[in-house]
Amino acid sequence: MWLLLALALLSSLTSSSAQGTTNRMSAPLLDDMDVADAALETTAATSGMTGAADAVSSLGVPPPAATAAAANGNASSIGLGSYIGCFNASSDWGLTVAENSTLELAYNASTIVNCSAVCAASFYSLAIISPDWRCRCSMQLPDEADRWRDDNCTAAAAAAGSAAGGVPAAVYYLHAASNATQCRLANLDFNKDNWNIAYSPENVAFDRVSNSNSSQLSVRLKGTTGSRLRSKDGDQLYGAWQVQAKVTGAPGAVTAFYLRSNDVYPNDKAGNFSEIDVEWLNGNPAREPGSLWFNAFTDSNSTGELLIPPPVYKTLLGWPTNKTAINSFVTYTINWQPTHVTWAVDGKNLRTMRNGEFRTWFDMGGKEQSMWTDTSRGKKPADMFGGVLDAKKGPYFSYFKQMRRVLCDKLLPAGAQAAAGPAWLTAAVKGA
Repeated sequence: MWLLLALALLSSLTSSSAQGTTNRMSAPLLDDMDVADAALETTAATSGMTGAADAVSSLGVPPPAATAAAANGNASSIGLGSYIGCFNASSDWGLTVAENSTLELAYNASTIVNCSAVCAASFYSLAIISPDWRCRCSMQLPDEADRWRDDNCTAAAAAAGSAAGGVPAAVYYLHAASNATQCRLANLDFNKDNWNIAYSPENVAFDRVSNSNSSQLSVRLKGTTGSRLRSKDGDQLYGAWQVQAKVTGAPGAVTAFYLRSNDVYPNDKAGNFSEIDVEWLNGNPAREPGSLWFNAFTDSNSTGELLIPPPVYKTLLGWPTNKTAINSFVTYTINWQPTHVTWAVDGKNLRTMRNGEFRTWFDMGGKEQSMWTDTSRGKKPADMFGGVLDAKKGPYFSYFKQMRRVLCDKLLPAGAQAAAGPAWLTAAVKGA
């Protein structure tokens, strides 16, 4: 029961993969979603996007619970969460933009035990706890370069502050099965040794990022042919996937970052599959280039499509008027838990879908991670997902970098306990 992660650039003349449908969500399905999700769905469906600022004024992440007792079922089995290490909390973790929705709370030694439950209640993926008992809820995954040795993750190091090169903090991934499963930070560089290219390798390039130890992936759509890639490290079950992307705005070119349970295409040949998508649309059903499309499939059926046009997400994120998903690198996150899936952009949760009667994601069975494009099946222009591609004006490019992941892919041995974190924190929790 596993899942794949995919990154895709495909022609709108596509026949397969992360391709959506234009069916709207049914009313019963909305009953299992956050109010903010339903409001975004309604806003995204309006014509012309007039009054978009007013329409999104009431949207955003759910308000944090005041105490652990107020947390919903998402926090019921979290505890502190799965400890993934000590990191420099004063670093920007190599992100292209500062987080705009981190929740920060002040506790003390006797109340810090509430931190993770409060973060989980608002569907954040991480709880970050520093020795001064500050609790920070976040969606942004850390850079491995900012990891500190656990024996340096102390109050003394925190007191030293900048003299010691930063402030340490214990980082916990908020996994519902943290008492039975090991979770780990598993960042994946974009170099040819980490990825299998399914076809058209000439449309893929791995380039070193200047003044950095990391690489950038570019995918070219030439004519109606792009490429598909999958990582070499196998299948995963539950965790968080984060990537920075700058995508093409060409109508007819669809870029996608998604999780899928198998690598069989087209969809009508894939059998029973599940999928969790982030796609960037520049045409049908989008009316503006750079629109976001969040969707999920279970049992091969779409279970809730959400189209978010640029005026909506730019207002939600507080972006300047000249910033778009097309001209800037932006951080995108999928957090997949047994109880829910959350989509975030630049650290802000824009959508949460809960598991329930109409959808489950326990049946993931895929093997690969991929980036790909597909070609025409002779559809009418009005039926082409993402719009009509003008292949003569190409080639078109989309870019990805900073692939970060938290993977919860190993069960704890019988009788074993997961790493709890630094002694000052575990002692405080036990004494609470």
